[in-house]
Amino acid sequence: MHQFRQPAGDEDAGDEILAEIGVAVGTAIPRRGGGYVLAAGDGFRLTDAGGIPDGLAVDAQGCLWIAMWGGGCVRRYSAAGDLLGIFPVPVSQPTCPGFGGRDLDQLYLTTAWLDMDDAQRAAEPLAGHLLRARPGVSGLPVARYAG
Repeated sequence: MHQFRQPAGDEDAGDEILAEIGVAVGTAIPRRGGGYVLAAGDGFRLTDAGGIPDGLAVDAQGCLWIAMWGGGCVRRYSAAGDLLGIFPVPVSQPTCPGFGGRDLDQLYLTTAWLDMDDAQRAAEPLAGHLLRARPGVSGLPVARYAG
C-alpha cells in the first residue's frame, strides 16, 4: 500500500489530499474544502492496468497521475476512477511522478533499473534517470519542509 499526503486549498483549515493506493483497489472520496481521499474499497478499480501502481501525484483538477511499475507508462485518472489518459515513457519501471517548475506545469518522473540485467539496461538507457514532460496541466503547490 502506498500513502500520499499533499496540502490542498487552505492549509490553515487543514485541507489536504490524502491517498492510499493498493495494487488493485482504491476509492476516491471528495473531502470537505476540496481534495480527495483515496482509500481501500470497491469504488475505484485499476483493472488491466498493465503494471503495478507505484508513486502518484495530483494535478490542479484533482486528477491522479500514477506511475505504473513494469507498465512503462503514467496513467491519469479522474477522482471517480475514470481513466483519462495513458502516457507511455521510455522505461519499463517508472516510479514516482511530481509536478514542478515555476508554474507547476512540468511533470517530473523518477525511474528505476532495479533487477535489470545488462541487456535490459542497454535497451532502456534512461532507466534510473529523472524524466521531464509538459503534460498540459498544472500540479498543486506542496508545503515546504519547515525543519
